Amino acid sequence: MRSEAAETYDGLTTRLRWRITDGLPETPPPEPETAGGWAWVVERDRVYRSVSVYVSLDTLTLDGEVAQATLDAIDSKGLSEVLRVLALDEPPPRIFLGFAGRVPRAAA
Repeated sequence: MRSEAAETYDGLTTRLRWRITDGLPETPPPEPETAGGWAWVVERDRVYRSVSVYVSLDTLTLDGEVAQATLDAIDSKGLSEVLRVLALDEPPPRIFLGFAGRVPRAAA
């Protein structure tokens, strides 16, 4: 039986249910009103999921204060956001970021 990995993030240790399968992101399918993003593949017990991280198009105007979570996602090509969801039972297929950070979007 495979043991779950653990990660320390912001001083808290979390049991990871998923792991990233490759060290490089792919280009995700286009999403309206986004400047693009990154798609990462995660795996758990031979079950694979894609987690796409998108940045809102208006964020790139840099007309205002951009949230640190959004800047971190841009700098890490979405990895900072994917790491946040590895401990979930089911990672979200899409994560959206804007000026204020994470933006809720309706399921497709």
